[in-house]
Amino acid sequence: TYSAAVGDDPASEMIMARLAGEGLDTDYLHRSPGLTDRTTVFVMHDAQNAIATSVAKARMLGFSDIRALVEVAAPDDVLLMQGNLLQATTVTAAAAARARGVTVVLNPSPITWDYTELWPDTDIVVLNQDECTTLSGARDAVAGARRLIERGAGAIVITQGARDVLLVEAAGVSSVSVPTVTAVDTTGAGDTFCGVFVAAIAAGMPKLDAITRAVAAAAISVTRPGAISSIPSREELADLAARPTSTIAGTGS
Repeated sequence: TYSAAVGDDPASEMIMARLAGEGLDTDYLHRSPGLTDRTTVFVMHDAQNAIATSVAKARMLGFSDIRALVEVAAPDDVLLMQGNLLQATTVTAAAAARARGVTVVLNPSPITWDYTELWPDTDIVVLNQDECTTLSGARDAVAGARRLIERGAGAIVITQGARDVLLVEAAGVSSVSVPTVTAVDTTGAGDTFCGVFVAAIAAGMPKLDAITRAVAAAAISVTRPGAISSIPSREELADLAARPTSTIAGTGS
């Protein structure tokens, strides 16, 4: 089930059609007059990108707009939130979801406020290395993740571009290797990673295996231009799901 704030323009119709085409419930989308938030992506010569995004619609989404979604959530559900939402909406939704036994996953991108009060209500945090440094104050990714755990967060997943993805937990550190691919455009790779990771967690997959599957999906996405257009198809994701995680990417401690 998907909830977000959209306008009443052609872009919102496209979004709703794409979501419906993936079998996602669009009943909880909050539509209001005006333009849907837009993103402009500048792709550099090395396939990395710089992104400018309008967030007016996202900032209009209050907890009252998503209350019904949270109230029907069950303990085996997962709530994923990202950084465009208002602080009050994010904090209230996380607390309400945790009260219902829901797993709360936070991807605070872009970082626009201090998440200190949210860590105790967050089961898994997905960050890139720069975001981990910003939020923890530590240059070293593992040290930064441990600081966030000390402040109340659960497990920390740190993506590092072409380097191993780290899973930092109170019990220790694990890693998942990233396959070597020829990157064309990294736009949407983080969103692809988060979506596939959370879907795997919701299906009951252990965190390390879920990361492995998400890494494989993100590796496919960077070989294609665009954001939505680069996300692996339903058939490609089904193929990943059917393969043993050990054949998707190597893992290690």
